Amino acid sequence: MKRIISLFLVASAVLSLMACTPSAGLDEPDMQDQPGNSQDEVDIAEQVILNQYDLLVTAKSLDLAGELGPELKVTIANNREDDIAAYVLSLSVNNAMIQSNFEGAVGAGKTEEHTIVIPQRQLDIAGIELIKDIEFVFRVDSYPSYEVIFYSPVIKIETSADPSYEQAFDDKGHEVYNNQGVRIVIKAYEAGTYAYSSEQGINISTFIENSSQQNIVITIRSFSINGYAVNPVYYNEIGAGKVAFQPIFIYQTDLDKNGIEGIEQIELVCDVVDTSDYQVLFSTGKITIDMSQIVDLSE
Repeated sequence: MKRIISLFLVASAVLSLMACTPSAGLDEPDMQDQPGNSQDEVDIAEQVILNQYDLLVTAKSLDLAGELGPELKVTIANNREDDIAAYVLSLSVNNAMIQSNFEGAVGAGKTEEHTIVIPQRQLDIAGIELIKDIEFVFRVDSYPSYEVIFYSPVIKIETSADPSYEQAFDDKGHEVYNNQGVRIVIKAYEAGTYAYSSEQGINISTFIENSSQQNIVITIRSFSINGYAVNPVYYNEIGAGKVAFQPIFIYQTDLDKNGIEGIEQIELVCDVVDTSDYQVLFSTGKITIDMSQIVDLSE
């Protein structure tokens, strides 16, 4: 039962998981010749980012000195007759997907200030040193029934960074799939803990590029290590034209149960799902990975 609960909560747990995941120990993109500001000079102009269904949301500022990472300060004015809860979905920075745990409740007829945290560890893993733009979608629920009222259009906030700045991503690693606009690279692996508990296991760092025109989710249909079937934790939402650095987590209990002491080979099949209706668009077919070709950061 604990395993099932963990899988249902994986999307919200990814934030902490990535905070424990290595940045792959590989070469970082060369940013030295990029134009524009340094990170500590970047801010946003105050702007209304949502005015819909009697809800007015204003982005006030971007504080780069937050304890856990940059903080986007917003005010939410709820002019409705019911209490609401707002959630941030599909968050990306410079076209890299970033997991958010933001939830902001606002009483009927009230205006409240809220903070959307952009985890610094995730920015570091993606190699983002300068925030050029932030994109996300609000989901607004009636509170406390949690019935969905609406999903906002995509909200894009541009910072004061030089408009000519172009983000480079480190896609080095072992490419295991590249078809139909989806590219999967396995970068490295390392022993670690699962985000939502203290359970030990293996984190496999990945780079996923979605060059298609569809917003997708990648899930793992089947997964085996050295011929033994195991159940990894993985759920990766990637917007059209964006990239993601989502890790795959394997429970140590699964390794122990099958007597696996070293990872020699991984076989997996991934499903690529359309986020508009959650129907499977296509499957990757069996992907076989010789783990001797993957960097082991535990050594």
